[in-house]
Amino acid sequence: MSGHSFHEPRCKGKPKQVLYYCKLPLPCVGCRPEIMKETSVAKKKLKLAVVTDIHHGPTRFTKLGAFAVPLLEDFRDRVSKLDVDLVVDLGDRISNVDHDTDLGLMRDVMSVFEGMETRHEHLLGNHDLHYLSREENEVILGCSLASHSFNLKGWHLIFWQLDLSHGYATNITPSVSELEWLSKDLEKTTHPSIIFTHIP
Repeated sequence: MSGHSFHEPRCKGKPKQVLYYCKLPLPCVGCRPEIMKETSVAKKKLKLAVVTDIHHGPTRFTKLGAFAVPLLEDFRDRVSKLDVDLVVDLGDRISNVDHDTDLGLMRDVMSVFEGMETRHEHLLGNHDLHYLSREENEVILGCSLASHSFNLKGWHLIFWQLDLSHGYATNITPSVSELEWLSKDLEKTTHPSIIFTHIP
């Protein structure tokens, strides 16, 4: 993880209340009483439906691509029967083949999401970017795929988009700029936060 540990407590406050994060210069809840006060207040229940690694496409090893769309349709139908506030797709919607095939695969997946009345947020996975650009993904999904955040029912929801292009194994993940973005976003809120990302 390029020198970043996701299991290292770095807090000068109360050790028993340490949050675990990627060496960000952020205090834990024990150091920020306004967060402790906020989290102690009864909140409206937030109901999320999360789906990830759909892998529509050819069957490869454990990725049973032929079942991807039927399973996603079942997910859509189940969500429609529940009082869900938000659907979150964490990425890897397809198993990459080539540019033109991937465009078709991505459109197949998006056609299922378009049948959902519930708001849905998307992140990019590495397979989504193997042959397709971020801009092509954005056109098909109909939304920006940059990192962003918003508040919902007393929670701060962060959609942290890391650079997964070029196979990403050679990228510094997360990069310094990506960590700085996350740090600044977290500093701006007193709400308890949930971070969604494809990796780690």
